[in-house]
Amino acid sequence: MQIIDSSKIIDGEKVPVNGTVVFDEATYAFQEVRESDAQQLFSSDASPEFTAIKRGETFKILFQTSQYAPNNTVSLRNEVDGWGKDIYGVYAFGAWIFDLERSSYPGDLSIKFFLNGQYLMEGEPFTVNNTGEYRFTDKNGTSQRAVTFPAAAATENRFIHSYDNLPTYESPHQQKRFPGNRSETKEYDVIVIGSGMGGGIVADAVSDAGLDTLVLEIGGLQTPTHVGNVYADWDEIVSEHQVGHYDRKAGTNFLFGAQMALGGRSAYWSGIILRMQEWEYSYWPTAVRDFLKNGNQGGKDGYNRAETLMRKRKTLGKFQDRVVSHLKQQMPDLNIEDLPRSRHQPNKDEQNMTDSVLFSSTGVFSTTDLLSDSKAFNTDEGSRNLTINLNHLVTNIRPDPNNPERVSEVVCQDLVGNKERVYRGKVVVLAAGSIESPKIFRQSNLSDPSNKAGRGLTDHPYVFSSNYLIPQDNPFAGDLNHAKILLSAGDARKDHYPFYAELLINPWYWHVRRADDDLWQRQPPENRRTEITMKFGFAKELIDSNTVDSQGLGQKAAIRVDNLTLDGYLIDQARQFRNRILGALGIPHDPNEGMGLAPHGGTVNHAGGTLRMSEDSAQGVVDQNLKCHGYDNLYVADVSVFPYIPTANPSLTLGALALRLSDHIKNRFSVT
Repeated sequence: MQIIDSSKIIDGEKVPVNGTVVFDEATYAFQEVRESDAQQLFSSDASPEFTAIKRGETFKILFQTSQYAPNNTVSLRNEVDGWGKDIYGVYAFGAWIFDLERSSYPGDLSIKFFLNGQYLMEGEPFTVNNTGEYRFTDKNGTSQRAVTFPAAAATENRFIHSYDNLPTYESPHQQKRFPGNRSETKEYDVIVIGSGMGGGIVADAVSDAGLDTLVLEIGGLQTPTHVGNVYADWDEIVSEHQVGHYDRKAGTNFLFGAQMALGGRSAYWSGIILRMQEWEYSYWPTAVRDFLKNGNQGGKDGYNRAETLMRKRKTLGKFQDRVVSHLKQQMPDLNIEDLPRSRHQPNKDEQNMTDSVLFSSTGVFSTTDLLSDSKAFNTDEGSRNLTINLNHLVTNIRPDPNNPERVSEVVCQDLVGNKERVYRGKVVVLAAGSIESPKIFRQSNLSDPSNKAGRGLTDHPYVFSSNYLIPQDNPFAGDLNHAKILLSAGDARKDHYPFYAELLINPWYWHVRRADDDLWQRQPPENRRTEITMKFGFAKELIDSNTVDSQGLGQKAAIRVDNLTLDGYLIDQARQFRNRILGALGIPHDPNEGMGLAPHGGTVNHAGGTLRMSEDSAQGVVDQNLKCHGYDNLYVADVSVFPYIPTANPSLTLGALALRLSDHIKNRFSVT
């Protein structure tokens, strides 16, 4: 991230007042990186010269093809590894891309492509080496070398779905834990489309109550738990599993970030669970507002229930306690607390003392864990009422031909079985995300009295500070210290400090989990330092000109999104807030330094509004119970129902809405 001062000229263009940020976060850079690579690889015949081979350096082999795009799978075989071993690549931007370690293939290498685990390419092997980039094609008569497969391969007639980097396979573990049910004669009580934060919570809750529930998930079992609970670099894992699932119309700079697997994005999120601020409740229907704040019939409020489900963390320890206490003393007019996170600490009390040894931590919450746990036990609260069909891509929802105000069938492509399937349900819950849900809705030609389905794809703007050095003589210095703190104005309102501020001390410890002690101290002593940085999350009303369209079966969604903007006076309020915090901590800084606004249209992780909620059928797609206005039994349970994008990350609010929808569905069937 680069902060640009307002007085600078960048590439001949004057930067706006208050500065702009050149924002390139690895987690969201899938398309930009891959597209750039592809353009270079496909257009250049030059091969770079290498003087040394180091582990981690790779060379690329690309097979450009539309004929053998997914749901076909093309692997690579070679003589060094043995002709029976498959090396899997990524399909992106019209090509299968294989990255091979240069150190593993020091000389010439004979290769062949292998299709769908059955068809070896015809002809002699191709020869490559590790000093270049090699391109092949499925078309004869081109300058690139052509790949042909046996004629029998053409009879497989696989569904082409166009998603980039979507793995389709069924491991023995997936088969055993999630066998699914392919019978199309059964009628389920509830069909849930998508297993992410919204769909997974709904499916678990209604199946626990005895309702026969089918979950249809486009992805497979990529990880058995949240990635923060496993080894290795969190950002790297998240980036590796991103799926390209939309085309951007001209002028759109919307960033990737979706994962498609059991648990969806819930297996890859950072665990931040913020409540909305008080002034933001006015954007929501009264019944939803009351549930979030007060709960149902005197029970726990909706946010409290969601925090319990998501295992809200109790403490980050003494250093953070000390920072929070100091800031509260210095700025008593602000709301200051530990940054709320889903980080299970069942053995800790509020004083950070061991309270019990009876329970083990489940780490960061995910619906991967939630649904996997259920499938491990053959009880009513476990797997007895829960069926999960993985690798099922939903293409249509069909209304009941005998009652057009109800839906009755969900049409899928079974990507592993290579077969179209149709499942029937009494209630259908669409929870495929803020882009996929409106895409399915629109390509199903469902009734929409408001004409707002697919409109309003909106993210909330973020403003960033620089990283500031905490001097060694400062009481909060220390390269092993870490704090995550949330701050907001006590009198915040729409035009007065309308943001949350996230403060991080030594931000590189954000996702750290290491089993190897040698990896903790990566920095040499002379580079060790203490840094502090801040991020400010603003709210945003839905932008109707931002759209999601279906381009037809098997095609990606098409989106059009304007870049995010923010009034200068609001950016200046964030700057003033930053200065107060740095001053309270005694950290040197330039009070006139500009702030950074990420110059893009947003990312699918937080964007919503495409099937917005409204009590009035003329103003929204779903009502206060998340039921589609045009149907009696079709619901939506993802961020697309948000009527407004809050300052807070959406996960906690979505979790609470999913619990409320679960209550509503159970009441329909009169179960508890």
